Amino acid sequence: MAKKNAKDVEKQFWKSLQNSSPVYGADVAGSLFDKGIPWNLSEIKTILNDGLGEGQKIPGVTNPYVYVGSWKTMFGWHKEDLDLYSINYLHNGNPKFWYSIDLSDNEVFEEFMEKNYPEHHSRCSEFIRHKTTIVNPTVLLENQIKMVKCLHNENEFMVSRAAAYHSGFNFGFNIAEAVNFALPDWLDVGNNVSYCRCIKDSVAINMRAFYRKIGMNPEDYLEKDQFPDPKPSKIKKEKDVQPQVVAKLPPIFFFEKISIESRKSSFGETSDPFFTQSSQGILSPLLPHSQPLPQCTTKSSS
Repeated sequence: MAKKNAKDVEKQFWKSLQNSSPVYGADVAGSLFDKGIPWNLSEIKTILNDGLGEGQKIPGVTNPYVYVGSWKTMFGWHKEDLDLYSINYLHNGNPKFWYSIDLSDNEVFEEFMEKNYPEHHSRCSEFIRHKTTIVNPTVLLENQIKMVKCLHNENEFMVSRAAAYHSGFNFGFNIAEAVNFALPDWLDVGNNVSYCRCIKDSVAINMRAFYRKIGMNPEDYLEKDQFPDPKPSKIKKEKDVQPQVVAKLPPIFFFEKISIESRKSSFGETSDPFFTQSSQGILSPLLPHSQPLPQCTTKSSS
């Protein structure tokens, strides 16, 4: 029997949902990378680590999670906690299939979800972060919501932009690893990020303390009523004000470590939510948005 191509598997996945529900893949804290090797997701250091401080470890956010998938295991539409960047490495097995909303259509997507899931929205305005909602991409396209899709193969990295909505599913058994990170342009996002208040594991940090930790004056970036400091009686010295992790987050899946600083300009040149990174180290943005959904490809080094 001929092996099915990605397009056939994608069609089979959505058709199968008419008969049975998808399931969430298993996850566990940890890393499969050997210490000291390039691209080790457990050793990524960005301004996220600097702002939180060495003592702050958030499983699935600053520390990787390993994800074990099988056919029809999926992840519903969501953004990363704190709207961070994310990187996912597929260690072994069958591909993952990713969908993501064009960053310019985030608000349109949110309005669509609120309109179609009013009860969920009335209970939690950030219900999309629960990762329990899936919407067929065809339906989103019919509602003029721009999006992209990408096939993620073994030994490839997938990077998600800050504040990018994404979802996807697995073609079969696979093992992946993911973690979050931040680049300087995330600071503007972090200033205004919302978080779910109905799930005890939601993550929130004090951005005013975060700015001080990275040597920046928070008054230059925040309004007076944003992220107020603890009461003066609780502060001994200015330097003692630490970023406050309100709660720790459960499994999140996704992504990096290619020279973080050199990546900054590449991230800023396109609104595409995803990038792929081949094992040869060539960064390739997704193809332009159009219908039908463009297929994400990875270029090889010459």
